[in-house]
Amino acid sequence: VGTSLVYNSITFSGTAYNIGSTGGAINLASGINAIRNTGASNTLDVSLVFGGDSTITVNASTALTLGTVGASTLTNGNSLLTLSSLGSTLINSDINDAAGTGTALLISGSGGSVTLAGTGSSYTGATTIASGTVKLTNANSLGSSAGITLVQSGAVLDLNGTAATVAEPITINGSGIAGAGALVNSTSSTPTLSGDITLGSTGCLIGIANGTTTIGDNGDTVAIN
Repeated sequence: VGTSLVYNSITFSGTAYNIGSTGGAINLASGINAIRNTGASNTLDVSLVFGGDSTITVNASTALTLGTVGASTLTNGNSLLTLSSLGSTLINSDINDAAGTGTALLISGSGGSVTLAGTGSSYTGATTIASGTVKLTNANSLGSSAGITLVQSGAVLDLNGTAATVAEPITINGSGIAGAGALVNSTSSTPTLSGDITLGSTGCLIGIANGTTTIGDNGDTVAIN
């Protein structure tokens, strides 16, 4: 894929595609379905720059991988990036602000999952998990701790055994999917949450099924609203 043009959208309707670029980042105009995956399993291995509020859509029973860890970026300055994943989405790219701006994430998709694997993500906007499951892989998965993460009722934030300290302030609501917890750790590794944890509503549930999770550090709080 060439990089000299601004694309309106990229859609995968087939399967087993692994597409890279011939140069720098691919530029995409803002809009719903800026990237859409309807095929079984595809990879877009390139840095991406979005021109404004944009949506990445992954259909049910499909999988999409974006980027390579440590080698690609996803930039969406001062705008809202919506990840609508009814299937499985793996974001290896670092999610970053454009210069002097802030990027916010809205993640949704009942029954779907999004794995945030970028090791250098530094976006400063809030992350809202509206539905589905978001999995972390490292301390920077949720970007800069200058922004908060909000888990809405019925959604799940899975620490996924992250072998690092996550400093992000997190607010959780509800009891997650099937009452298993809005904040969970699905592996036996021991992650640490050093930022403030706020229980934003009644009936909040933290479900640690495996191993140990350390919550809080000196000076941090767990608040019940």
